[in-house]
Parts: sequence; C-alpha cells; structure tokens
Amino acid sequence: MLSFDSLNLPAHACKSKRILICEAWNLTPHLETGLEIAIQLANSGSSIDYLHIGDIIPNFELQNHRGAGKREKLLGYWMTPQARASSVLNQLSNKLKLDIRVLDPADYRPYVYSSFKLDRNLHSLDQLLALTWSESPLFGISIVSTLASMIRDSEINLSEHIPLIEGLANIYISSFNIVSHLLASTSYSSLILFNGRLTSVKGMVAASTDASVPVLYHERGASSSRFVLQSYQTHDALKVQNHMLSQWNQNVHLEQTHSIANSFFHNQSAGKDTFWTNAAFNDANYSELSSIIMKARSCSPKQIVVAFFPSCDDEFLSVGDVFQGKKYEWIDQLEALSVLISIINELGFSLIVRNHPGLSSKSTRLQLQWDELQASDQIFDDVIFIPSTSSISSYHLLDGVDAVVSYGSTIGIEAVYRSKPSIIMCDAFYDSIGATVYQPTNIQELKETLKSIQDLLVVPESALPFGYHSMTNGHKYIYYQPDGLYDGTFCGHRFNHYPVTPLHSFLSHSKHYLRSCLSLFRYPSTIQ
Repeated sequence: MLSFDSLNLPAHACKSKRILICEAWNLTPHLETGLEIAIQLANSGSSIDYLHIGDIIPNFELQNHRGAGKREKLLGYWMTPQARASSVLNQLSNKLKLDIRVLDPADYRPYVYSSFKLDRNLHSLDQLLALTWSESPLFGISIVSTLASMIRDSEINLSEHIPLIEGLANIYISSFNIVSHLLASTSYSSLILFNGRLTSVKGMVAASTDASVPVLYHERGASSSRFVLQSYQTHDALKVQNHMLSQWNQNVHLEQTHSIANSFFHNQSAGKDTFWTNAAFNDANYSELSSIIMKARSCSPKQIVVAFFPSCDDEFLSVGDVFQGKKYEWIDQLEALSVLISIINELGFSLIVRNHPGLSSKSTRLQLQWDELQASDQIFDDVIFIPSTSSISSYHLLDGVDAVVSYGSTIGIEAVYRSKPSIIMCDAFYDSIGATVYQPTNIQELKETLKSIQDLLVVPESALPFGYHSMTNGHKYIYYQPDGLYDGTFCGHRFNHYPVTPLHSFLSHSKHYLRSCLSLFRYPSTIQ
C-alpha cells in the first residue's frame, strides 16, 4: 500500500503531509486511479485534498462528456463520470473516517479562463511549439501534444483547427489558474495528477513549478491491475530506464525474476496483451510471408535480408518535450528510411518494411503516406512493403530475416531476445539498459554497423530487464477491479458505464422506426 514515506519527496516538501490530487481526465482507469491513490494514502495517515475540474474547464479534450450537457441530462444522465467519482470518494472517506476533503469544483469557476485568441500569424507547428503564456515554456508543447493525440497526425494545418487550439489554450490557462490559487492558499507537500502531457494537466505542472511544489504523476502500470506513481513523466525514457535497471538489480538474484522477465516476451509473441494492446501480433499468413522473404533473398546479391519496423509519427510529436536524447543525422523516420535504403542498396542487401499495425487508428493522411510509400518515389522501388493492414505476424517476419532495424518500436528489444541483430535509429525505452542494441547516430556509423551485420554480438539475456519491468512495474490496485484495459469498477461503481434510461430507449427505438418508415417512401416495393 502507498504511504507518505514511499513517495520519496524532498525534505523541504515534508513539512506538510497534506497532498493535493487534482484531476481533469475522466476515462477509465485514470479516473479510478486518482481515487485509488487518495484512499491508499489516506489509509496510511496522509491528509488529502481531491479536486476534479473536468466539469468547469472547457470541453475540448478527448474525454467522456456523458452527463455534461442539457441533452444528456434530459435523457436521464444526471452526473458526469467525474461528478459520480467525487461523490463516491466523499462517501467512502466519511464511511472509513479518512482525512480526505473532496473540493467542490464550482468554487473554482471564477478562475476558469475562456478569452484566449490565437495569433493568426502563426502558421507552423514550430511557431506553436514556441508559443508561451505567462512565460511558461510548457504552453505551446501542451497544445501541440494534445492536438497530435486528437487529430492522430504529425502534420497539422493550424488554420483548420483554430477554435480547437484556442479551446486547448483556455484549458491550460484555466488549470494553471486553479492550481495556482490552491497552492497559494494551502501548504501542500506535493501535487498528484495524471500523465502530465495534455493541456489540462500541463497547466497544473507549470503552476506547481512556479510554486516549488513537487509533482507526482500517475499512469498505467505494467498491466491492467497495476498503476504507477512517480516523480517523472512516463515518456521520460532515461528516467524510465534508470528505474528499470534499479528494479532489475534489486531482484535479479530471486529465483522467479528471470521467469517473469521471459514471460513478457513469450506473451508478446503469443499475442497476449500486457500493458497495451499488442499491435505487432496478427494471425500468421505463412505462405505469403514465405514468398516475401524468398523474393527478398533472390533480389539480394549477398542473400541478406533486413526488416525495418517504423513507429507512428504522431506519437513522437506528442511527447517531444520529454522524449529527447541523442542527436541524429536524420530528422524523422521517413528520412531515416531513405538513408537506410541507400545503404542497403549499396551493400547488396534486401529490405522489407513492415508498416506499423497501429497505423489503422491514425489519420487517413498518415495511413496513406506509409501504405502508399512505394508509389511515391523511385527510391522505394526495390523495397518490399508489408502494409499496416496485413495479417502477417511481425514476430514471424522477425524470425525470417537476418537483422532488424527499428525506429522506436518495442520490436527492437524483442529482436535481441530472439537472438537477432538489432539496430535502432532513434531513442528507445531500452537503449540505456545494457541491451545489445546498436544505435548509430549518423550515416557513416549506420553503414559500418550494417557492413558487419553478420558479426554483431547479440546477447538475448540483455533484454531481460525490459521484460521484467514490463511485467511488474507499478503498485497493485486494492479498490479498483479492472475488467480489461479500459473498463473496471471502483468499490463496485462503474463510472464510465451508463445504463440505458427509459427515455433514451424510447427515443432510440423511435428513431429507428421513423427511418424504416421513410425508407418505404423512398424505395417503394416493386413486388406486384
């Protein structure tokens, strides 16, 4: 169970044991995680103030808005998920006699801001990234990060999304104002919030930084039954890996540690979801894959086939402020792929590009960009592309080639575990844990690495710290019971599930009945 001491706060922050949990996100399991943390900490003696501002800030982010509007209330949905959650937390704290104050969001409505206007001279993402408010450098990146997640694309035409950008800016300013007021009026040891990436919470981070109050971030853990609470964002690759190594070194001597680590890679190749859905696994199409690899080998004078596994471009854009590290000669993965193709052709190898299966959930432009790449430029003529929609298993492809090159994908560390030479062309969440991955940062280094591809050292056991972390990271839930990655109950309550009310059922049936009647008039029967 969580305790105040387990938070490892700096000494100056421990004068007060009152903790502020401020939330703006209402999707499962993140909404329930905030409640879980409140009760676990209060049970161990901490004093908690809990505030969810989702009902008072502008509704622009990707959330469940059920119960937020007049139409929803007319249908019988009287409360939003966050209002229901706050009510349940208040009841539980009274019942269990815990020191939890559930703050009323209505009291903070005067601090909500809605007047931001975007400078129409802003035309590029770089200009938006550089945008500041109240001297806060987090303002622009929070808007760009949220935009990328909502539009699911890395190329954003600002002129098409001005109302959305202004709405996100107002969310940031509102959350900044609310948390600034709270931190000025009460002495808190720390602020706990979700993720730290989106506009609704980035404003809170900026306010906490100004007030010199430590921030703790909660996120999903290694599985649906775990959550993390840590002093860094979950996309901070270096700090995640430091924790990964610390966790491994503390437990490496235990008998079950290696077995647990191995099980992660076995689960992945078997298509079992661990912490996120497993995009790399599909039902294998053996005959198609076999013919692809045979064709690739026949085109290679040296009979060497390399597979390239890209990631999704929008994800790099959305975490740009924390996912930073080495400098590369290539700017993005499309440029990296062009560089790779030139070297592959020069060396007499063949290249297979396995487009990321997760592309299917991205924007149409992003899907077409990658799935129609071969027709876009002559440089891609000799490359074999496997589209994102293919049923070919990435793992069976991995086993059939001589080496793997990846751009941020987890497949890079999984290749090591499966004894394949693994080259990564950008930072990854396993490049600093001692795994035998090769990370050239310029064209000459990449060429030299590929030249010696058959002699590259591969130590499968060096991937185990990643596997162990991916199976065990985080605290176990006590009060939240997951039914899946995105569903579950908190003390018997399912906040993001709404029963069908009689009025909703009547209106739904009436709509279908009217449509049926109209179709008879539009398409009269021809039967005599």
